[in-house]
Amino acid sequence: MQLLQELIKIHSPSFKEENMSKFIQKKLKEMQIPHRIDEFNQIYNIITDTPLLSAHQDQVQKHAVEDIKIENSRIYGFNSKNKQEGLGADDKCGIWIILKLLEKYGKNKFSFIFSCGEESGGLLSKSIDLMNVDKCLYAIILDRKGSSDIIGKDNDYCITEFQNDISVLGRQFGYKPTTGIWSDADTISSYLSCVNLSVGYYNAHSKQEYIKWFALQNALNFTEKIINENNFKYEAPTISLYSNSKYDEGYEYGIHVYEYGEKLETAILWEDKKSYEYIEGMKDGYDDAKKSNEKTYEEGYEYGYEIFQNGEDIEEALEWEESTESTEFTDGMQNGFSDAESMAKNYLKAC
Repeated sequence: MQLLQELIKIHSPSFKEENMSKFIQKKLKEMQIPHRIDEFNQIYNIITDTPLLSAHQDQVQKHAVEDIKIENSRIYGFNSKNKQEGLGADDKCGIWIILKLLEKYGKNKFSFIFSCGEESGGLLSKSIDLMNVDKCLYAIILDRKGSSDIIGKDNDYCITEFQNDISVLGRQFGYKPTTGIWSDADTISSYLSCVNLSVGYYNAHSKQEYIKWFALQNALNFTEKIINENNFKYEAPTISLYSNSKYDEGYEYGIHVYEYGEKLETAILWEDKKSYEYIEGMKDGYDDAKKSNEKTYEEGYEYGYEIFQNGEDIEEALEWEESTESTEFTDGMQNGFSDAESMAKNYLKAC
């Protein structure tokens, strides 16, 4: 866990990844791993006919983590004022996995990219043509929240055959296909099939961000299984006209804006040069994500209320439901249980 803690304590906001880049370069040099560095501090090594693993160096949090605490195998960060601070686990978890696999397998097992600026639109697209990633077999992007997601075919990241093969391997680790939001997979999928995998962090982009240690280890084991057992070449997917429309691109980004707690108005100002269709898509994506999360919270609230009425253990229920990885649902559960408990106490006092 020492390596992970070192990564967490390196503050690396978008476009200010120099310290993270230097740290990764130092580790690669110690392991005698060949690599190249572009003008944006992106680090890569492409080996023909090998899998490609990718993670990004930047984070959204404005403040550094000074202290790390571990409770019940969950890792939390705290700032200099001893207040909880986001870990930048998105995507230091992905970096950790790649470094651990390089430490174990050395220089010839797989290719890798440590990109920059992903949280602010991505810099990978500016250099990827020079990297020759199409020489690789396929790509695994290690950047998804939670512990069970395979983001692939439904995001137009890969061909059906690749998702099916990854899904079969993922069953024993609790992974299954779903949809997700923008990542470096949107860039890499133009060159070869790829998926974005969950890597064990939760409450992304917030001060309440934390890592489940066992979920991160599980993601490491799943990734290792893939690169050891899948040595086939998969072509880039054919992007559907609908999913590639300006409206649809904006819609997907609008969901991203909401899920990461950003202000829609500010995001639109940044995207003011985009088309009318793109901006309308952003607005609709944001609104639909908001409605969906509100509905999820209400469902969790009702379930929490029911748990109290049935005399069940809320902590046990929360631990079980966290596998769904919906913060809104579990927040609703806690509040529903608490409100039911308070009503019961008030009733007893009144009697």
